[in-house]
Amino acid sequence: MDTKLMKKYFIVLIILIIALIAIASVPKNSINGNTDTVTNTNTNMKQTPKTINSSEISDVSKIDSLMKLTLTYYSTVYNKTLHIYAECPYSSTYYLESDNFLADIALRYLNQSPQINFYGKVSLSPYLPLDGIHNFTWKFHDPSLEILNGNVVTCSFSNSSMPYLSWYEYADTSFLYSIYEVENGNLTLAEQAFSDGMNFWNGYGFMDDSYNGKYSSYKLALAIIAWKYINSTNSSFASSFEPEMSEIYNISYHLQSSIGGFFTCYEVFNGHVIPEGNVNTETTSLFVIAFLMKSGDPIYVKM
Repeated sequence: MDTKLMKKYFIVLIILIIALIAIASVPKNSINGNTDTVTNTNTNMKQTPKTINSSEISDVSKIDSLMKLTLTYYSTVYNKTLHIYAECPYSSTYYLESDNFLADIALRYLNQSPQINFYGKVSLSPYLPLDGIHNFTWKFHDPSLEILNGNVVTCSFSNSSMPYLSWYEYADTSFLYSIYEVENGNLTLAEQAFSDGMNFWNGYGFMDDSYNGKYSSYKLALAIIAWKYINSTNSSFASSFEPEMSEIYNISYHLQSSIGGFFTCYEVFNGHVIPEGNVNTETTSLFVIAFLMKSGDPIYVKM
């Protein structure tokens, strides 16, 4: 064979090899944070642990814009006569634990001074660790409701006649239990609980025993919060979940309504996030806490 021809074949072969290497190095799955399209990147492969900051996987300018709009939502649902926040816009029902307790924390993150009437009663609940309260035994039952004053409602998680609330059956309770154990210094158990919660993640949402065809939005917020708690104690462990957290952040950005509240649920069709349901105070407050909490300092700044 002619020497020049052999050189040409050799050069072409080298170019093909380089091209194949380049193609193989491109991630097969990724989240595109610049569009509404979400691609499933769920994988069992773990990245090399590294110290991370939540700002590396979150869009700070986008979060700032989202948070400014939430103030509109809170002003919409606040009852100036009762000094309490409604469950959702145009509602006359007021929940203390799940709504106003969380709104009180969220509004502090927003540099507000909330004036909330708790009627002297906030029950023991899985949300207490978000306020730095953890000196209690984690033993909860399914909530039972009690009417305090007209449409003001409190939830009891201590009614022994109700079924026991197992933290490992659901993503949200797994994350709350993880936060509780971080607060109490039981880091190994906290990491186990967080991992159990993330096992429900399928790349689009948390598919636990309560899944009914639509994904619950507030579980995304709780995942971010719990991850930040974990990252404050073991950044190497937290970094192994960075791909999933990037997915969660990107989906969360698309769940805010035009009045500032966050939708309670969503679906994903052909890679597009479709918010559904209503907007409410519980979900909105959890997203405020999730987005504004600093990864290295999970306890909110008390005013």
